[in-house]
Amino acid sequence: MAMPARAADLAERFAELDRIVQAEPEGSTAQIAVGVFHMTPRGARGHGYAAAALSAAVHNFCARRPQEWHHLQDVEIRSEEAASRVVPDCAVWRKSKGGWPNPSENPFSTPPFWAAEVLSPTTEDFDRGPKMEAYGLMGVAWVWLVDVKKRRVEIYENEAGRMVHRETRGAGEKLDAPPFEGLEAKIAELFAG
Repeated sequence: MAMPARAADLAERFAELDRIVQAEPEGSTAQIAVGVFHMTPRGARGHGYAAAALSAAVHNFCARRPQEWHHLQDVEIRSEEAASRVVPDCAVWRKSKGGWPNPSENPFSTPPFWAAEVLSPTTEDFDRGPKMEAYGLMGVAWVWLVDVKKRRVEIYENEAGRMVHRETRGAGEKLDAPPFEGLEAKIAELFAG
């Protein structure tokens, strides 16, 4: 059965962009989200601190439940169906909700259960647009957008392949938001750097 023309064109474009991403030099971050190529520069001031603080908090949560949760940072996720090859700032797999990624794969084809993006002026449009669409199409259940400038965390849930905003939490609130109820951290701790 032949693919519809648009799907075939998208698959061809993705294959072409995927070859470009693979050829990028070590240390650069090139990503594709629903057929859109984006070269990600270094994060803005505060980006690295927020990503590290969030990663540490989530890692501690997952370490208390190692049979169910698996946390990784700065990994590549690839999906031909979503025409995407993305690098979340932080990602978690949940065994009962899709299983673990294959450690011998690079990039991973098993999408995470949860992903987080720390927004910066140079990545925000891509993270909110094509990358969120890619996460929805890949089947990522939850995505958090960490807004360093506005000192808040936006929580999105996958609903029929679309990431839908569920709530926003400010710096004065706790970080124990879905899917990490019981996460022992305060949102303000992400912005202390």
